[in-house]
Amino acid sequence: MPVKYTVSSNGLFVHAIAHGVLIPDDIHQYINDISQDDCVKPGFSEIFDVREITESQIIPEIFGDIRELILNDPKRKRGSKLAIVVRTNSSFNNAQQYERSVTPDAQNVIVFNDVHIAKIWLGATDVISEPAVEPDHG
Repeated sequence: MPVKYTVSSNGLFVHAIAHGVLIPDDIHQYINDISQDDCVKPGFSEIFDVREITESQIIPEIFGDIRELILNDPKRKRGSKLAIVVRTNSSFNNAQQYERSVTPDAQNVIVFNDVHIAKIWLGATDVISEPAVEPDHG
């Protein structure tokens, strides 16, 4: 599973990490997994960390599809916060294009290169989160 996540803060914080080659189906699967996960509560905040990917096949042409999934997910309330954490300039540029495609109608998105600063923006500085090998619903 290329995207692994943990749920904490009583279901109001999700920390996801993508590994290896990231393809559109991985994003769709992750969004659907979160939507169906009973441990995740409506209005949650999330970190989506792509620093460990080796290749991304996520292109701006699919941002509309992702936006629709987000808008149709009752757990992702309008204005929910998503922090995307990146390592490379190309990932940063791609993530910023996504940010512009969904903000403010679907989500509030900001791109970071430091996970700790991302947690500060999300108000999750007291959360210790290291995504598990498989989804951990604790």
